[in-house]
Amino acid sequence: MPSTASGTTKDAVDSYNQALAIDGNYTGALINKGDALVKMENFQDAAVAYQAALTTNPNDKDTAAKLAAAQKSAASSTQTTLVVLVVILIVVAAGVAYYVTRKGNKNDKKADKAPDKKDDPKKNKK
Repeated sequence: MPSTASGTTKDAVDSYNQALAIDGNYTGALINKGDALVKMENFQDAAVAYQAALTTNPNDKDTAAKLAAAQKSAASSTQTTLVVLVVILIVVAAGVAYYVTRKGNKNDKKADKAPDKKDDPKKNKK
């Protein structure tokens, strides 16, 4: 559920995009967009914004530090996502294996319980 703050941050990103549509080299808009994207935990896009800001102002050490932090967070976020996906895959595979095993056992039990028509004492009586 998005909060008002995240809606405001999204609006800010939209405003920075409008400014950048007018002047794609507007360093302040690029940095502020990167900052807003970090608040939204969109580290990959924040890194892109900071990288673009560094192309317009390559000596900005503060932006270089923000770029490094955004890249590190993006990598960490990607690793976390992969771990979660692997765990989900393992749980689903275990569930499927359990289902197949249980279903197979039920079919085996039914086959064991089925009476053999030749050996049925009721039908062999005449």
